[in-house]
Amino acid sequence: MADCYQRIEKFQVLQIALEEQGLELTPDGRYVRWASNNPKHPRNWNKLRKAYDIGLIIFLEFYTTAINASGATAAKDALHEFDTDLTFAIFLFVSTYCLAQALGNVIFPPYSEAFGRKRLYVISAALFSGFSIMIAAVPSMGAMVAGRVLTGLVSAVPTVIVTGSIEDMFNARDRIWLVFAYMVVANFAVASGPVMSGYITAQLGWRWVFYISGIVTGFAAVLLLGIRESRPSLLLTWEVDKLRQVTGDMSLQELNPDTVPNLGEFMREGLLRPVRLFFTEPIVCACSLMSGWSVALLYLFTESLPTIYESMGFGQQESNLPFIAMGMGFIPSIVVRLMDQRVAAQRHREGLPLLPENKLVGIALGAPFLAIGLWWFAWMVPPAVPGIHWFTTFIPLFFIGFAIYEFGTVLSGYLADSYNSYAASAFAAMSLARSFLSALFPLIAPKMFGALGSNVALSILASGALAFCPVPFVFRYYGQRLRERSKFAQYSLQENSPKASDAEETDLSGDRHKERLAQFEDPDEGLSEEERAKIDRALLWKLDLKLVPWLSLLYLISFLDRTNIGNAKLVHLERDLGMSESQYNAALTIFFVSYSIFEPLTNVLLKRLRPSIFIPIIMVLWGICMMCMGFVHNWAGLMAVRWFLGLTEAGLFPGVGYFLSCWYKRSEFGVRMAIFFSAAALAGSFGGLLAAAIALMDGLGGKAGWAWIFILEGLATIAIGVLSFWMVYDFPDEARFLSDDDRKRVLRRLASDQQASAEHENFKMAYFWNSVKDWKTYTGMIIYMGADGCLYAFSLFVPTNVIPGRLMNPGYADIHAQLLSVPPYAAAAIITVAIGFIADRTRQRGICNMLVSFLGITGFAMLLGAKSAGARYAGTFLGAMGIYPAIANTISWTSNNVEGVYKRGVTLGFVIGWGNLNGIVSSNIYRGADKPNFYPGHGTVLAYLVLFQFGGSLLQYILLRKENTKRRRGDREHWMVGLDQGDIQLLGDKKPNFIYTL
Repeated sequence: MADCYQRIEKFQVLQIALEEQGLELTPDGRYVRWASNNPKHPRNWNKLRKAYDIGLIIFLEFYTTAINASGATAAKDALHEFDTDLTFAIFLFVSTYCLAQALGNVIFPPYSEAFGRKRLYVISAALFSGFSIMIAAVPSMGAMVAGRVLTGLVSAVPTVIVTGSIEDMFNARDRIWLVFAYMVVANFAVASGPVMSGYITAQLGWRWVFYISGIVTGFAAVLLLGIRESRPSLLLTWEVDKLRQVTGDMSLQELNPDTVPNLGEFMREGLLRPVRLFFTEPIVCACSLMSGWSVALLYLFTESLPTIYESMGFGQQESNLPFIAMGMGFIPSIVVRLMDQRVAAQRHREGLPLLPENKLVGIALGAPFLAIGLWWFAWMVPPAVPGIHWFTTFIPLFFIGFAIYEFGTVLSGYLADSYNSYAASAFAAMSLARSFLSALFPLIAPKMFGALGSNVALSILASGALAFCPVPFVFRYYGQRLRERSKFAQYSLQENSPKASDAEETDLSGDRHKERLAQFEDPDEGLSEEERAKIDRALLWKLDLKLVPWLSLLYLISFLDRTNIGNAKLVHLERDLGMSESQYNAALTIFFVSYSIFEPLTNVLLKRLRPSIFIPIIMVLWGICMMCMGFVHNWAGLMAVRWFLGLTEAGLFPGVGYFLSCWYKRSEFGVRMAIFFSAAALAGSFGGLLAAAIALMDGLGGKAGWAWIFILEGLATIAIGVLSFWMVYDFPDEARFLSDDDRKRVLRRLASDQQASAEHENFKMAYFWNSVKDWKTYTGMIIYMGADGCLYAFSLFVPTNVIPGRLMNPGYADIHAQLLSVPPYAAAAIITVAIGFIADRTRQRGICNMLVSFLGITGFAMLLGAKSAGARYAGTFLGAMGIYPAIANTISWTSNNVEGVYKRGVTLGFVIGWGNLNGIVSSNIYRGADKPNFYPGHGTVLAYLVLFQFGGSLLQYILLRKENTKRRRGDREHWMVGLDQGDIQLLGDKKPNFIYTL
């Protein structure tokens, strides 16, 4: 009996201890496992902790991969120093690294599964830093090779263990986006490595690639000390050790598939696990070969693409720019991830598990796209197609980039979902194939392309890619059977992870509004309609005076600062900095890269920080960047400052568009936006006159005229930015210049227009995803792409290249070129405001877009075909009048049809960001070699205008018209079934009574 009581007491003590530590016994009572919602389990860590840990790990993977991809560029620069040929130099710099990484792929993942991940991350980053500095500092070839081997070995840690860390912390649904983000970063690293190293090597020499690498990864090693151990089985072992000490029961055993009794057992079972998986698991073998082929293709391109584009007239540094086109392939991948998320949500609603085979859409699309893209590219480059414009060849590279993203994302996710606890080892097997093929492909590239030519060599690669097309369908129909036969795929710690984590849902509804705008007290209660109208007109005039003039001035300054480089070119910027034409175009291009990347993020910051803080701060910062442009001494300095100028200017245009939409009714917004944007046209005319005047200071203080343009305009920007702390106001419910009654009137006006734009909403990711899933976001992006591609081509090149080249006599001074550009801009400003007024009155913004685009199409057709100078100058007028009104009207149209504070902000960020990304194209289509007719440039702008007309404006007009018909007919009323009033308001522009502006 005493024994019985003792056992009961012991069991009670155990149950109390288990509950306190967030653990539980398995149903058979044999093992201890995690209990639901245990905060110590990595999947239940808070979001900030997960973001820090996984973000830092992915950054380490990004940088080490970029350094690997830069090996071919460094090899070309170092081969003379080591007195060797190109093939052997690539072997020393690239192949040795990849082969050593393959060895690390076998060693480190099993170790991390048995003994933990954190120490590997910290040690590998520290060693990578030290070995990188050794490569840079030691002059001998032997030391360099040893350094590359050792850096390759330790680089395997972030490359293959990161998927294990992702599986540790995130469930299958969360991994849809996280694995995608990881693969975007990894592939972008391969694409950006040659570009980055190309510029560093050109300016500082190849050794500085590795000096900088050592500094960056050394700093990362310090930051990695702050991450937590994430291996759940190891954490469980530690928890059970504590449990044994508390209860005194040494017989307790944790549910751990990775328990290693001794080192010999680990050597036999663990270290050979990736190799065993590769040769015994059909899923792992197929995924490894496909992923290895796609990644090795990137490494082959690091060797072959620069050669191809150098034959097309690119310089050594610019020949790496095609990798940017491949890097942009992640954009259509976003749509595929949305499809995956929709499938996951549907299966969750139906109570069905999310199987790995449910997320194979991307690879089914990517496999044929890879083959098609390779065939397309193969027969669009010299020597088969001599003289082709370089931009045309970027299109198939974009599709190849998309396919490579899908290969990496889907295959990595499929392995993580299939092998869960053994995800790191499965990924190691895949990385093994990637490393061997990545080592091989760059070696064979010079001989293959040299012997067969680019066209045949690329065709062979395309034929190889065709073999992968059936694989996703085999996985779809037979994948589950293969997993059921695998002992590695059967076991999953996910079965024992906290259920709450796996059931997490993205909140797509958002918090309820605290109070509807229509419920604000009416300060004009009891007044007649005439009296109300009079008060409303006075209020509107007050808003116009306080908001529009100053904001228009800010945009005038912004547009002046981003385009004055064209005016500086006329006063010998290129000559003084020793730039070639392609380098000048690259300096134009880099602005749009950072400008477009950061634009989608800025409206959230504007809402968080308040307009009166955010806008003045970015103005002061870009004014400083502008001043710095006046002090640069070479092309590299100009490139760096232009990058930061794009970053700091990114927030103004989308921010002001969003800000004004929070003050005005939809029928009032267009003309205000038009007045605001007409500042861009005024900047063109005003900028030319101002630059001509400032250029007369040439030689003053030892500075050239172009330097004074940047310095003085930068000082003016800083001064206006400081004044903006007092001149820029916040949203209506906080604006200082409004009385309490006026504030209520503004809020009620917006409520009557079916807007909730002045309310306080707390940002939630649901608003972001609502924008991503809205088809209007993508039609808006297409429309704005067509408009913005034309805008920057016109503002950067037409006045300074086309007008002088076509109209000036050889003896004319540069100031005449500046003056000739003024009238077209003035005409554009007038027509922009007029179209804004007409569109507001008629509420037919789509029709207005289509009408003005006819002006632009006519104008650029005249520039292409007219012979006389007068006709061409008239074409310039029509071109300007067809481009500038389209920008303001498109922003107004987009804002009118998106409801909700954050959703509108995010949508405008996407639309404007994507449009401005086309500035990269616009910066490179007017080449000096095309003088005096500029047929490729004019033809590209004409194509953009046709896209704006038919691919965007007409399409969106038809779709909106059809949707309005359905809403008026009552076909959308079922969307409100089961929702209360608060939830209905949260539908925003999805409310059945919300009628779109046509």
